[in-house]
Amino acid sequence: MTAIVGILNKHGIAVAADSAETIGNGVKIYNKANKIFTLSKYEPVGAAVYGNATLGGLTPWDIIFKMYRRELGKVTKMTMEEYVADFISYLGKNKYFSSSNDYQKVFNQQILSYFREYIIINRIGNGKERPFTEDELKIVLENIKNEYVGLKQIESISEISQEQFGVYINESIQIISQILFGKGIDIKKIKSLLLEVLYLAFTREENLHSYSGVAIFGYGNQEIYPSMYRLKIYGVLCDKLKWYMEEICRVDNSNCAIVCPMAQSDVMLTILKGIEPKLHNDIIQLMSHVLDECMKQISGKISKTDENLANEVMNIDKQPAIQFLSTSLNGIVNESHIRPLINTIATLPKEDLAEVAENLIYLTSLMRRITPDQESVGGPIDVALVSKGDGFIWIKRKLYFEKSLNETYFSKYLNND
Repeated sequence: MTAIVGILNKHGIAVAADSAETIGNGVKIYNKANKIFTLSKYEPVGAAVYGNATLGGLTPWDIIFKMYRRELGKVTKMTMEEYVADFISYLGKNKYFSSSNDYQKVFNQQILSYFREYIIINRIGNGKERPFTEDELKIVLENIKNEYVGLKQIESISEISQEQFGVYINESIQIISQILFGKGIDIKKIKSLLLEVLYLAFTREENLHSYSGVAIFGYGNQEIYPSMYRLKIYGVLCDKLKWYMEEICRVDNSNCAIVCPMAQSDVMLTILKGIEPKLHNDIIQLMSHVLDECMKQISGKISKTDENLANEVMNIDKQPAIQFLSTSLNGIVNESHIRPLINTIATLPKEDLAEVAENLIYLTSLMRRITPDQESVGGPIDVALVSKGDGFIWIKRKLYFEKSLNETYFSKYLNND
């Protein structure tokens, strides 16, 4: 897992990241991963990556970033938006660095995993695999379909039709057919519904599937304030890159400071908001239970004299009260914690931005260490500081080699475009 944070104000942007890398569903954790990279040797532009460390489960991102940096050379873009567009274009131009067959094999594995883990185990078996009937499967598929219909379609793959998708995952459908046949279910009766659900699940913006979070940050040549573009890149589907823009953090005269936590953000959000996110949700749920109990007791008293009125009390809509509590709580959080902190960050010199970013990652790592949670944030903390005048500066950076033994590496850095 990962913890990364970007802190922006008018002076610059500081980005800090831990070094933990989780392998095999949390079985192994290594503390050597690099997650921050320069995208240009000459311009103030960098990138950070979290989530899946490879593009579509195949090519490592560190290789892609360094290859792009070499191709970019001394080329300058006027805006950060142009850098992002150029990077996405580069991924497509290079055919995503692996063959279409390789990506199709990986995607078919994702389809099968989704069908077994999410549909059979989570939605039908409530956490465990058990026998099920055709009617049960149909009900679950219809429910999932209704949940996905309202989600936004990913624009980058909007041209892919359901028919094309069906051909692309034909191998997976055949394997699913064998699985269902073994359970006494004829897939012909649910194939159309199943295909529609899979198409919706893999073409909509949702977080059930593995993805890479890529943050591209810095300055375009015509920009005096920094910005950070956060992309979600899932991989390749029907020979098209599946990605979308998750968030744009841009400093301007009306938005002088931004804190952008990424990946494991709970500790950082607790500091920012003054309340732990889970506790915030627990308070809202507790309020719902309190209202239920109050209406139950009031209804019990009234029912002795007026049964109809008692039923009306029990059917009172509690959502307006819960919404009022949620809105009020968010207002208190914003006025008492977020706004004062952001106003302070807006005035910090760029050197302090780097220190704040590093300590936010350190506190996340410390919290993982002193709680029963897995230590999925840890290792050396890399810190980069990007400013308009000084460019991309490493404040802290781990190296896998001894610097004094590799002087030629540093002497060749700028000469090797």
